[in-house]
Amino acid sequence: IFQDPKIHAKMRQIMYNFLVNSGESKLRPYKQGYHEILGIIFLQLYDDQMISDDSNSDDMIMMNQVLCIFEKLMKQMTKWFYNEQNLIKWDEAVFQPILKNSCPALYELMCSDQNHTSIIWLIRWTRLLFIRELPRDYTLIIWDHVLTFTYPLDTLVACIIVALLINNYQILMDNVEDHNDLVEMMLHYSVNSNSMIDCVELCRMSGNLCELWYSQDFDAMKLISDTFLKIKFNIDVRPVSVGKMDPNRRRLEEKLRKRVKQTLLTREAK
Repeated sequence: IFQDPKIHAKMRQIMYNFLVNSGESKLRPYKQGYHEILGIIFLQLYDDQMISDDSNSDDMIMMNQVLCIFEKLMKQMTKWFYNEQNLIKWDEAVFQPILKNSCPALYELMCSDQNHTSIIWLIRWTRLLFIRELPRDYTLIIWDHVLTFTYPLDTLVACIIVALLINNYQILMDNVEDHNDLVEMMLHYSVNSNSMIDCVELCRMSGNLCELWYSQDFDAMKLISDTFLKIKFNIDVRPVSVGKMDPNRRRLEEKLRKRVKQTLLTREAK
């Protein structure tokens, strides 16, 4: 539909209204990536049977709805991810600490060198909200959770990225030898990702990490990561504990382990 000049005109009008409606005397500056976010929102509300021309009232309602959603999302996005200084602060104060407390091994792999910055790949992951990294249908489920604003956007996005990294723990640990490898892998994540965690489970895991981050329960954050790695990769990164494991936890781990094995066997059979 984006090959249609009429659609181009509607998109330009929505973008123009967003840029002038800043509450200030001057236009908001346009930044690369705005149009991709807008395009995804537009696609969800577009109806080729309804839209005819600008005089159509249903058409105007749809455009106003797109603008409303876009403005609410971009109010948070421009604050954290389209402001370069805030993005750097977010990386240092939010993303890296959440990764460090959730999975120290990945933190050491990705953030230990002070001469390297993850901003090289994070700038696209955050500004486009995973459009380039994940399938569209998958991304839209994540956006559904983001747009509820149940959790602050800066924290939720950090936790989603951490969950995606943990889901690809094995391929990262096996294939990343230096930061050039890391940047190459993260900028081609859609190709290099070895598996996809169920999207609803990803959002649930990310939400749990958010809540634990705000309660400063770092041990529980690490437990979520450790349990996931044990179930999916049979990697035990937890210290050996003295005494017996809680029976409820043992049953939960066994249940999740069976589910993962069944999924892997089904995939191999196909």
